[in-house]
Amino acid sequence: CSLRSVLKLRLYVADMVEWDGVRKYAVHATLALGAAFVTSKIVNYANIRLRARGKPLPVPNPLHWLYGSIPLLAERVGKNEEHIDQVLVDLMREDKSLGKLFVLKLVAIDMVIVCDAEACKEVLMTHNYAKSFTYDTLHPFIGSKSILVADEPTWARQRKAFNPGFSFGFLRSQVPVFAAKTLELLDTKLAPRAADGGVVLLHNEATLLTLDIICRIALSEDFGCLAPGGPPALYTAFADLITTTAEYARAPHLMWTRYLPWNWLRWRGLQARFDSHVTAIIRRRLADSKASQGSGPKDILGLAIDTCRAEGDRLDLLELTSQLKTFLFAGHDTTATTISFAVYEIARNPAIEAKVLEEVDRVLGGRAPNADDLAALKYLNCCVKESLRLWPPAGTARIAPPGTTLQGYDIGRKVMYIPHFPIHRDPDYWGPDACVYRPERWQDENYVAALHPCAYQPFSKGSRDCIGQTLALMEAKTVLALLYQRYVYRYVGTSPEAQAYHITSYPKHHVPVTVHAREALGLAPKPAATPASSIPAATTAATPAASSPRPTSALRADAPSWP
Repeated sequence: CSLRSVLKLRLYVADMVEWDGVRKYAVHATLALGAAFVTSKIVNYANIRLRARGKPLPVPNPLHWLYGSIPLLAERVGKNEEHIDQVLVDLMREDKSLGKLFVLKLVAIDMVIVCDAEACKEVLMTHNYAKSFTYDTLHPFIGSKSILVADEPTWARQRKAFNPGFSFGFLRSQVPVFAAKTLELLDTKLAPRAADGGVVLLHNEATLLTLDIICRIALSEDFGCLAPGGPPALYTAFADLITTTAEYARAPHLMWTRYLPWNWLRWRGLQARFDSHVTAIIRRRLADSKASQGSGPKDILGLAIDTCRAEGDRLDLLELTSQLKTFLFAGHDTTATTISFAVYEIARNPAIEAKVLEEVDRVLGGRAPNADDLAALKYLNCCVKESLRLWPPAGTARIAPPGTTLQGYDIGRKVMYIPHFPIHRDPDYWGPDACVYRPERWQDENYVAALHPCAYQPFSKGSRDCIGQTLALMEAKTVLALLYQRYVYRYVGTSPEAQAYHITSYPKHHVPVTVHAREALGLAPKPAATPASSIPAATTAATPAASSPRPTSALRADAPSWP
């Protein structure tokens, strides 16, 4: 029946080009297309039910007869402007029968919400289920051949090629770059605000900082995001693309509107604009590498090219472009969020701030940190881990093969979404103070040893965990150490920070703070850190700056809490 409908549709379309009875045939074509769609959905549903094993998952109410869970989510996210992960916490709190495994009916797909640590272990580590097709919406800014979404054989080859650029040995050598860029931030952005008492949107500045850092260590390019003239064209193209994509992702019931011709053309135009910047850099680097016979810059891209050459492998232009787009996106966005939330929490806790200042002064003695210093900043490391626990930047999604069960529930062919936010705040795993920022918990060896292996997973778990987690931790510690070596910060937002959704999670208010010289508050540091001018300069000239950054739109959410 479905096949006949499609064949009829093709005949109607062929007849329409003759412009004879266009209206009549348009109606017939629409009806035929609708019949084909409905028939395929019925057949697909019947096929799934025939292969289903295990009991059905609980579903939150109310459930619309046609749109399933979409009206419920749209009301919660739209009316209260909450992050979807906070909505999930609210649903579990309000209906205890849902437990930590339930399903959202989203018309085209069933999405299983996995908030149970043992179930996460089965999904990510025991079976290592494939990445979900829902990542396709990220292709515009991570590429279609990204290591984030590649199938297992392709992923293994890509991971082998890029592992050298994320090794501890290479990243140790990049700590001076982290320090130089942070000192530039202090001098150009924070020092003027400390002098005039103005407010800094810390997350905006941290985003420019981390983008500058990843561009430097991945491509040996200095884009000058922190320069007085503002960020370069690459940043504005990137920001526009993410903002547009996030608008659709925040309203799944309107996702279809992106395929309207005018929206589609605009979206593709933004993607092409961003791709042109990245591809131009890679083409130039490939040409330089060929001409210099592998003696070019030893950055993440250069090490990957050298590894492939040594192994007799080859990454095509699309693969290289996809990986670099992924690293530019994930390598700056999530780290900026971690740094921002860490400052927010430390600013609200004077006792924690005092411990951070004492350790920074004791370990660094007034100089910029090196790789050995980062290992000695143990309390600061606890602060970073606690920031990642309370404010994880993203979750992960997998898909199960037909006939699969999870803890006795049928999950065959269903998308599984693992939201880290509710897991990281679950009192069953973290105790009664699960929602409290307490870095000291990470100093308790018995407490940490007793944690479930999937109770803490800001970088996911299993073989496909984040390739950049060591980079993120080393970069965050370097930045925070230098931020607190010179200044302290006071949160001046009118309401507590909360997660907002913008593809990944980020601080809703962008962490507005005032900047204070430590001497002014009686917290005088030891001698000033090494000036930025003493750190080696970038190997390439800065890209001309473009327009100044602007805050991205954010969802409003109440201060998150667990039951």
